[in-house]
Amino acid sequence: MCAVKKKTEEPSVLGMCFYGMLTALFGAVLGALYMASFPATPLNNARDLAKFEEAQEDAYSSPKDIYYMQGPNSTVKTWIDKRQAWVDGNLDAVEFTHREVNAWLSAKFKPATAPSGEGAPKMLILPGVPNIHITKYLITLSLPTSFIINGKTYSRTVIVTGVFDDSGDSVEFSMKSVRIDSASVPLVDIIGHRIVDTLLKAYTGSDEFLAIESAWSSVTSVELSDGIIRLQLQ
Repeated sequence: MCAVKKKTEEPSVLGMCFYGMLTALFGAVLGALYMASFPATPLNNARDLAKFEEAQEDAYSSPKDIYYMQGPNSTVKTWIDKRQAWVDGNLDAVEFTHREVNAWLSAKFKPATAPSGEGAPKMLILPGVPNIHITKYLITLSLPTSFIINGKTYSRTVIVTGVFDDSGDSVEFSMKSVRIDSASVPLVDIIGHRIVDTLLKAYTGSDEFLAIESAWSSVTSVELSDGIIRLQLQ
């Protein structure tokens, strides 16, 4: 009798590619979660940045090296009349300092609160009060965010950098990077936009958000300088 040899099944190229992609994706997710556990350091000005960089010169590189620029918080009220005149359509141009913008945001956008009781969802994302830092070349938006999972709260900061693009029919904010603390979010135009859009839903139904959205349609161009944003209006 002759023994019949069984044909050895080798993994297909497609299967190997799929397994490799799945492994890489799993590794990327674990890496992002690990990096996000390290809080990014908020800095307020060039002097703080110089001190921070000097302190890192002789140290080993670590996830704690990540920083972001945070605008000054203030209770100034100079933004109130400017905001009203802009919303009412009575200006050809208006400018705000980032101190005024942050006072405005603090006054009008309160942190979201988690529902309680038996019907409360097991997973929630609750954004806090946004903060703006403005330089000549870049705007940094930082948003303290609470991720609530099965009753446990994880506090993180979502950090978005970008510029305003007026090359189209309207002036749009173009994101350059999105981070969750020390974790960089890949595919900014897809994943980054999805994260920011999800967080903004906490505000989009408010009267203030709708008023700003309506007034923004009058903006024809945006000029940035250190600490100041100037809007040209039609």
